Amino acid sequence: MSEANRFTLQVASAEEVEDAHKEFSTKGKELGITELRDLETNGRAHFLLSDISKNWWEITS
Repeated sequence: MSEANRFTLQVASAEEVEDAHKEFSTKGKELGITELRDLETNGRAHFLLSDISKNWWEITS
């Protein structure tokens, strides 16, 4: 699956997106995250990650 074709998980706030990004930055490998993109805050907080099965996910507020 490419980044353009991804699953999206919407959380309640930009703060939750930022907290998730921090957590995945430190514990991502043990959680099965193979790639973690930068946190973006252009209008809404969001970032992309890839799991061990090469599925892409967007975490957004």
